[in-house]
Amino acid sequence: MIHLVLKRWKQRKWLTLLIFLAFSAFFFLIPFNIQQVHNTELAVEQTLEKYGRGQFDILVRPAGSRTDIEKSTETIAENYIGDSEGGISIDEWEKIKKHPLVEIAAPVASIGYFNGKGMSIGLPEPTRQTLFSWYFTTSDGVQTYRLPMKNNLMYFGKVQEGMLVTLVDEDGLGMGGSSLLSIELPKNYYLLVGIDPESEEKLVGEEISSLLDKPISSNAELVLESSGAQLIKVLRREGLDIPLKLEVDVKPIDVRLTEVFAAAGINFGKDVDLFSPEHVDETMDALHSLYNKPKKKDQLMANWVADQTYEKTRHSIDFTSYLTPFDGKAYQLDDNYALGKAEGHATDQDTGIYYTADKIQYEEVDGKITVSKVNKEGIPEYKKVQQHGASWTTENILPFLIEQVGTFSYDEATTSSYVSSPLGIYSMQETFTKDGKQVTSTILPGSFVSPPASAVTDLASAALIKGDKPIDAIRVKVAGITKYNDAAKQRIDELSIDLLEQGYEVAIVAGSSFVQKTLDVEGIGEVTEPWTTLGVAQALEDSWNIAAIVLIGLFILFSLTWVATRSVFEAHIYEEEKQLLLTVGWSKRQVKRIRLLDQGLILLVASCVAIVLLFLFNMKIMYIGYASILGLVALIVCAISVMWDRKKSERQSYGERRQSRRYYRYILTPMTVMTTFSLIVLTLQLLLMVETFTTNNLTSLGEFITKQTGSLQIGIIVVTVSLTIYSLTESLEAIFKERKEELIMYRAIGWSRMQITRFYSHDLNYVFIVALVISAPVIVATTMMFSYSLVWALLTLVATVILFQVLIVGNIIRSMINL
Repeated sequence: MIHLVLKRWKQRKWLTLLIFLAFSAFFFLIPFNIQQVHNTELAVEQTLEKYGRGQFDILVRPAGSRTDIEKSTETIAENYIGDSEGGISIDEWEKIKKHPLVEIAAPVASIGYFNGKGMSIGLPEPTRQTLFSWYFTTSDGVQTYRLPMKNNLMYFGKVQEGMLVTLVDEDGLGMGGSSLLSIELPKNYYLLVGIDPESEEKLVGEEISSLLDKPISSNAELVLESSGAQLIKVLRREGLDIPLKLEVDVKPIDVRLTEVFAAAGINFGKDVDLFSPEHVDETMDALHSLYNKPKKKDQLMANWVADQTYEKTRHSIDFTSYLTPFDGKAYQLDDNYALGKAEGHATDQDTGIYYTADKIQYEEVDGKITVSKVNKEGIPEYKKVQQHGASWTTENILPFLIEQVGTFSYDEATTSSYVSSPLGIYSMQETFTKDGKQVTSTILPGSFVSPPASAVTDLASAALIKGDKPIDAIRVKVAGITKYNDAAKQRIDELSIDLLEQGYEVAIVAGSSFVQKTLDVEGIGEVTEPWTTLGVAQALEDSWNIAAIVLIGLFILFSLTWVATRSVFEAHIYEEEKQLLLTVGWSKRQVKRIRLLDQGLILLVASCVAIVLLFLFNMKIMYIGYASILGLVALIVCAISVMWDRKKSERQSYGERRQSRRYYRYILTPMTVMTTFSLIVLTLQLLLMVETFTTNNLTSLGEFITKQTGSLQIGIIVVTVSLTIYSLTESLEAIFKERKEELIMYRAIGWSRMQITRFYSHDLNYVFIVALVISAPVIVATTMMFSYSLVWALLTLVATVILFQVLIVGNIIRSMINL
């Protein structure tokens, strides 16, 4: 019998080889994919253990501090500490810090936006009478805005060395005699936050506490003595840029002082050289008297600005990278209007005024987040701003003196790009428009982009300004955790529940990741910015566990179905040979034995090849055992198929389609089963892959894991599609072979190929429709059970239907060509 089997293999070498390769692929791919799924599952777990935990684990805030947008989206915006009102006392923080499960408890308090010390820009001294006109602009990265300020300075000449005669139209600035020409920069607003230096150092790894101990300048000591103000030492953060530009127009003007004084109603009575040393006092008095007639002074300035006698020259100076909060540096423009540092200057020490801003009011309508302006004109503001404190110049009170004693830096590049650990005060928030422009904060505290802390101080200083409960949040790192696993989650949950019972707002940050939010901002348009999505790691782990079970389960189910239906189709291939052997005297038992030997040898050799390949791939014995079990199961299925005697129905009428389907049900039924399982398996695998890619890729951690697991899912899809095409093609060939004589008869009696094609395709489409009706509810139910997108489910089902239709039509066309 073996000799006959070998001859049969030789005679049908290409079909035998194809069957052998298919079984070898099954016996190899199923154990291999099981191990790959297991390895990928371990990779996901290890990735989450490594990247699932950031710089802290729990965010503790006062009760009721969660915003509406945070509640609805389960996300936290970057720099969420800014514009908070406090609510946790220093004593409460000390209590939390002593909890046995707490390793680090780093508090942070948003104090407000402070002007810092004033900064000045020295202008070059002209050689003749000159009018300087200037204005400042700021930008949000999309549009440029001009600051509404009156800025003109008329230079008349030099009375003596160090004594310049000028007239300005800015209220509050000195006029008349000065040692230099200068422009004072507009007020900028810098966010100051309070921290505990010791715990902050442990949390972020930056030196802070020793820097705050540095002594203050002698100038600051004099101010403290004369004002009685409270001292607040701050550390300025390096690397922060505030968009500010200066545009200066320089125009020569011919003006006689006597004419100016006469126009102002001042008459010296004689034509004297007002620039001579003996007349300095008279000149200064006369110029100062113009401030008692502001309308006349403004009219004179307007006339000089409108004068067209000489052309003006414009110079643009970008201060964006030069502004340094709180230390009040001064700069000098040289004769070419290039910017350089000034050696001697006076800075404004009036730092007692500060501002607080409300949080941005995000509105979510139909899943779309919108942000509206709170003002209609001028530089856009998206938060309501309130002024606090007192000014030394107007109220003769200086409640506190902000004094910079050092700088610190924070390198965000050292943090993980997968896990989000929102510290609340350090993020250099990257917000972009649809066309790729980066949106930045303007110089106003009501800007849309929440700025990071420009400076930090200690909690005592924060309490001095904010009161008894200055702390807005405490970032807690749980003790006894080395990696983010189940044991770590239990400790985090235990501490979180304890803090919740104490009345705090608690958010578990461990296992969070970045998500890009799209917002519609009034005046800017659609922008995207990174927010923190909570609980991503757990969701990814649960999602992958489900995906792993579904992937491998469907693949095994598909494989067993293929083996079973393949045996049925093989029986029809044997039918002619079976009848021949029965004719020459073989018994039915002998015919079944030779067929079983044929199939059994193919299965045996295929399983041996698969086992050798598994050994070559260094697979574990357990997975090699799976290949052996699969071979045994396939052999049992094959034996049942061989031993099962099928009886064809008697065909009563070849012309009736129902009778045709009933007659060929012995081959149409397994084809229907195979098509049904193929539709379910292929659609669900495609759906699972699409869901995994679209859902996971919303966060950076999910995107990383998708890259690690994507090749496996694609590989299984490719194998499933390939075997589906093969099995469907084989079943169609079996049907055509069974009905070949019938179709030749139709051809002989005059049917056209088109008529035969329609008649032939009717039964095949009937099988496909039955399979679709059975599989569609299963697919929809599975989709709803796993909370997948029904839209994606329908789209993947449509894609699978199209694939099957292409296969059916293609095989019909090929069959008709061969007819």
